[in-house]
Amino acid sequence: MARAPTCFNIIYQSDIQRGVCFVTDQCEAAALWPAPGHETPSILETLQYTWPWLKVTQGALGRALLYHAACDSHHPMEPHWYLHIAGCLPTQQGQGRGGAVIKAGIARANHAGLSAYLETANEQNLAFYGALGFVINGEWTVMNKLRCWSMLHKPS
Repeated sequence: MARAPTCFNIIYQSDIQRGVCFVTDQCEAAALWPAPGHETPSILETLQYTWPWLKVTQGALGRALLYHAACDSHHPMEPHWYLHIAGCLPTQQGQGRGGAVIKAGIARANHAGLSAYLETANEQNLAFYGALGFVINGEWTVMNKLRCWSMLHKPS
């Protein structure tokens, strides 16, 4: 877990160039939403972040790439807003802050007439996302170990 802040910093630096980040006023929760057509980094961006990823994954880069390739293969074909990362301080969970930053992205997608999409590897998240209007539209396993779900929120 000591590497988590570095991982999230790399993801943030990449995602913010391709979309938006919604954050609560006191920074208790945040959500990164790459814009339609920019769900995955370009080849140049991938090269830019390869060295930092090599340093932080310490030999697990192959597993990380397999996971990301599996996730990428489940994205909808039509344009969509992608909830890449959402998080909330543990002390603030259950107070609506995480839901607020996710709802902001859903509202942006709805305004554009587009779906919102996400993946999760945490079964406990399914009910949370379901309460926000996401429905499961896929399930798969990565490396015969990690169970994942894709979820879609249709525009309203």
